[in-house]
Amino acid sequence: MTRISLTQLERHLFAAADVLRGRMDVSAYQGHLLGMLFLKRSSDEFQPQWHSVHNEALARTGDRAEALARADDPDSYRDLYVPPRARWWAGPHHDPYRPDSPAPGLSQLTGNVGEALDQALAALADANNTLTGIGDRIAFGEIPDTELRSLVRHFSLYRLRNEDFAFPEMLGAAYEYLLGRFADSAGQRGGEFHTPREVVRMMVQLVDPRPGDTVYDPCAGTGGMLVEAREYVREHGGDPHQLMLCGQDANGSSWFMGTMNMLLHNVREFELKNGDTLTDPQHLDRHGRLRKFTKVLSNPPFSLHYEPELVSKADTEHGERMHWGWATGSRADLMYVQHMVSVLAEGGIAATILPHGPLFRGGADRLIREGLLRDDVVEAVIGLGPNLFHHTGISACVVVLRRPGSKTPERAGKVLFINASRDYVAGRAKNKLDPEHSERIVETFLRWREQPDYARVVGVDELLGADANLGVGRWVNPSPPAEPQNVRAHLYGGVPASEISAVAHRFHRYGIEDIGTILAERKDDPDYYGFLPDGAEATAARIPERTAAREQGLREAYGHWWRQFAPTLIELVFQHDLMTLRGALTDGVIATVGGVGMLDEDVLSGIVADWWTAHRYDLKVLATGGCERVLQDWVDSIEAAVEPSAAAGSVDGKTVRATAAERRRAMDRPVVRRLIPAFLTDVTAADRALMAAKAAYETAQDATEEATGAGTDVGLRKRERLSAARLLRELDLHFLPSLRAAAEQAVAQGTVDEVVLAVLGQDLADRLDAAVAAGRTELIATFRTWAQKYAVSLADAKRESMEADRALSALLVGRITSGEVFDSSWPTVPLGSVLRSRPSRGYGGRSVPERTGVFALGMGSITAEGFVPRPLKHVPDDAVTRQFRLVDGDLLVGLVGEQVGRAMRYRDVGDPCVYPHEMMCLRTDARECLPEYAEVVLRSERVRQWMRTRVQTSAGMMRLSPAAVTECPIPLPPLNEQAQVVAAQNAFERRAKALRDELEKLRVVRRGVLGNLLGEPFPEGG
Repeated sequence: MTRISLTQLERHLFAAADVLRGRMDVSAYQGHLLGMLFLKRSSDEFQPQWHSVHNEALARTGDRAEALARADDPDSYRDLYVPPRARWWAGPHHDPYRPDSPAPGLSQLTGNVGEALDQALAALADANNTLTGIGDRIAFGEIPDTELRSLVRHFSLYRLRNEDFAFPEMLGAAYEYLLGRFADSAGQRGGEFHTPREVVRMMVQLVDPRPGDTVYDPCAGTGGMLVEAREYVREHGGDPHQLMLCGQDANGSSWFMGTMNMLLHNVREFELKNGDTLTDPQHLDRHGRLRKFTKVLSNPPFSLHYEPELVSKADTEHGERMHWGWATGSRADLMYVQHMVSVLAEGGIAATILPHGPLFRGGADRLIREGLLRDDVVEAVIGLGPNLFHHTGISACVVVLRRPGSKTPERAGKVLFINASRDYVAGRAKNKLDPEHSERIVETFLRWREQPDYARVVGVDELLGADANLGVGRWVNPSPPAEPQNVRAHLYGGVPASEISAVAHRFHRYGIEDIGTILAERKDDPDYYGFLPDGAEATAARIPERTAAREQGLREAYGHWWRQFAPTLIELVFQHDLMTLRGALTDGVIATVGGVGMLDEDVLSGIVADWWTAHRYDLKVLATGGCERVLQDWVDSIEAAVEPSAAAGSVDGKTVRATAAERRRAMDRPVVRRLIPAFLTDVTAADRALMAAKAAYETAQDATEEATGAGTDVGLRKRERLSAARLLRELDLHFLPSLRAAAEQAVAQGTVDEVVLAVLGQDLADRLDAAVAAGRTELIATFRTWAQKYAVSLADAKRESMEADRALSALLVGRITSGEVFDSSWPTVPLGSVLRSRPSRGYGGRSVPERTGVFALGMGSITAEGFVPRPLKHVPDDAVTRQFRLVDGDLLVGLVGEQVGRAMRYRDVGDPCVYPHEMMCLRTDARECLPEYAEVVLRSERVRQWMRTRVQTSAGMMRLSPAAVTECPIPLPPLNEQAQVVAAQNAFERRAKALRDELEKLRVVRRGVLGNLLGEPFPEGG
């Protein structure tokens, strides 16, 4: 039986929104989609139960009427009962309440579709107490029947039973994906009902729910925190049915989606209420008093207005909550905090998201904080990075709370502050908290440990003495310390031994035990090291050679351990003991890889956490159906990416095609590299052949334009280009068949386990390699910083300044001053005529987490002074991005924003780097135009003015088209005179740089000398 993969299901659900997208706002149609999904799912799950009851009764009694009555009796079922009007499969379905009008089945609806769907949802709610009220939240009649019929046909494409999925909880996972996409589409309004899952998972880990707990969210939204708590218990081997989930939300739509979330996750032990928690708390005991809960999780709306009179009335009726006061300006942040503390059971714990303002504001907020601190309620405050949430771009924090007097002895009277404001992955619309960041936060909290510039424990008395300020930045400053500047080293050169010793352990980790291999000892001056004779940059370039042996040792240690561990992984997965597996995996990596000494425990734990999150669904598939099902799921997911219409399901003849970039990314999946490496080699060769053929064709075209067709071979080059493109298309067509064939061959040969484990193991190895490479890059950066500071002393800077002045003076008194060089007869040509190939925009695709992929430059790299290496993000290292790889000397032009029309030459940064979509790359034909000369011309004021006349403004952004750049007229003297222009430019730049270097040295020395005269010690004892 072919099962639906998670990717296929996600695409199928999101494609349903395409039917309505553009006709309605996402906030208007999401309820209708989720309601129809629930009708389909409920009916699909109920159908075999109905047939079983019907057939059993028929076999027992032989009476069709009695069998039908038995099958249509809600008491015949333990779980949800689906009445005839709500059944999806084709009827007719006898309806005892309307015997003369049998239901046709929702899949067969043709007319009055909205009315029929409304009746179906109402009937389903009436037949099940847990669904009371869901029929009141949406009205299918608001949507035209045409769209509803398309939706019904779309949802009919797949059956949605657990047995149809790659793993049992897959529909719930896909539903979470759909909610996330809805929240992204809704922008700031998305935060009203959805908290990013990575933040939710971290908070659940902080409170550590167990079987028997009661978990409560007073601002439940779509119930994501409650569902994640249940999943956490399941993953840790507990019985999730022993967890009671309770929540309340004032927004009716959010309550509806939360109820759907519970049901689609097969949760039955839940109570979700609709109402304002502060003014109308609805989770009460039999005496009408507030119920108590062992775990509380919440993300209340920021700075929401509240009505003090109504809140006070609720306190009078159900029990006092606002023990510590009433918040400033009717902002409810600290009111929710007091409510949560009031409903905590003995030994209970709460974690809530708050803006930073209530943690340091004065007035009533300060009085509330003082009361909370005196009663020892606050256990931890965790600052998060900016723009993690849909509803705000500002940074927020997580506050961990306890009942008064219930902290453990070692934590009593103290608050742990964690500043994780720098731990996030930057995204376009929203940033993301990575698993490795969450892991560090959770481990720091659980171990209650201090870390420099990250975590600090502060006593309650000290906090009270600082106006009860709970702002994370007040107690933990994550900013790195200022770069040390040694005055003596700036005066006379050399790297201070004190600076080297401060970071020597990092070099030792990578196998550079003897600093003398990268710096020269001074026998007469042991407190300072000199640079080696071949220069600092040459030494920096050799550092990877020095670290290679230790890096190889790490890879070998990991490889040996993984081969031993892989069978254990399979065994523990089959035992459904995933958290034991995760613990064994983490311990094994720390013991084996950590034993090499290159990566510390925090980094390794974060890498495992990141790997685990990436493969958690793979492991669930593995537990359900073994390695063969995992392999099939991977292949199906790739097929869904390459042929989206087939994966999502196509109705009304709509076809969605994958882009070339999406197809290339699919080919770059690890399982593809494992199964069909020879095919990928052919694709790479075809890619290169096509790029070469395109360049040859463009060169021939240019030659035709210049020589008016004489002696050209444009036709031949065009045929070669078409042939290369045809070969690549043929390979594309063979991609999926080749992949499927290789997967089938692995099954036939019994090597599926080997393939799956190799892919999983290689992915973990790649993450370790990326972390090692990041550490090596940091070493090189440290060495280059030393060189930047101390390779040139003040005396050297003075000598260089004088030599640059003499060289510039000699140039100025020569032919340039007389103007003889600048011949007015120089021809003016379009820039495009001197390029080797037609330029194009850079990479505009997705980014990837830090320490993976390759660098992409940011627009800040183009400055008035030239190139500054400012990578903005990491992008995939695949066939697509390789088209945009830069080589030293490439000429880049900005196409948008403040850098529009500005040019600079790229300088190798030591790592692979691509240019972004906001730039274009120019490569001149050096036989006609020197690259250095092209840079001088493009940076000249005359060309800059011409560029500005071609700039267009769109959506408030200045833009320049690549075509306009290639049309730019530039003077083109002979090569020898181009060289003279470059020499003049270099002379000026050399003189300017020498003056800047000398001035900077003087400033550093001035700070040190004046500091000493004023009684301040020289930095680093200089």
